[in-house]
Amino acid sequence: MALVLSRDRKNDATQVPRLRAPRAAAILASLAILGALIALGLGTVALHRALRKSPDSWAAAIEAIATVALVLITGWYAYLTFRLVQAQNLAPRLAGWEAALRELSRVLARSNGVLWTAESFFPIKTSERPPMLLDVLASRDAIREVRDQMLELVGVLPRDIAGRALGLAAYLVDAEAELHALAGALLDESQTGLSENRTWTWEGAKTAHEGAQNDPQRTEAWSDVLAGRRLSAVRKRWDEVAATVDGALMAAAPQS
Repeated sequence: MALVLSRDRKNDATQVPRLRAPRAAAILASLAILGALIALGLGTVALHRALRKSPDSWAAAIEAIATVALVLITGWYAYLTFRLVQAQNLAPRLAGWEAALRELSRVLARSNGVLWTAESFFPIKTSERPPMLLDVLASRDAIREVRDQMLELVGVLPRDIAGRALGLAAYLVDAEAELHALAGALLDESQTGLSENRTWTWEGAKTAHEGAQNDPQRTEAWSDVLAGRRLSAVRKRWDEVAATVDGALMAAAPQS
């Protein structure tokens, strides 16, 4: 099943990747058309001269017409042959793109639950009990796994969708860091509370987070961590990539 590719439209979330024809195809087509036009012109001139010289020059006229027709047919046949060879060469690449799109679609579909679980932690209300540390760590690790699966597909996706998937992976890196920062604050405050023989507090978690600035994954502002800003940014990009992949797969489906 061949992948149908539509024209490029800027800022279209459901854009299907467009395959640009190789320059050689355009050059060959131009030369074939130009040669046909030249041959047609020369044949017309020759026919006109032959008829003016002698009203009985039908043999020359027929020969000129046959020559023009032969040139046109030969040029068109050469063009069709080249396009057929081009299509045969592109077929494996298009099939690989379609397979990669389907796999990315499956990754997004089965990983939606991972994103929903992580989103359920936020926004965090400091007047309530903190989320369970193990649950936050599990969500962080699940986000990392989704990111890794997406990066494995980037190299075999069509260029436009590969760029979108790579951008989503970058957002997932930020979301993973945000969950890591939250888990780190929860853990540090738990250990500090035990050592000081006191109960766990959100103020202590904030102090632990702001005191861990040497950790490159814990540089986000504490208020942003509590709001889950980086994770919220993932949702918009996630939906855009999912819509783009769905559009590409719908375009790849057989037309009835």
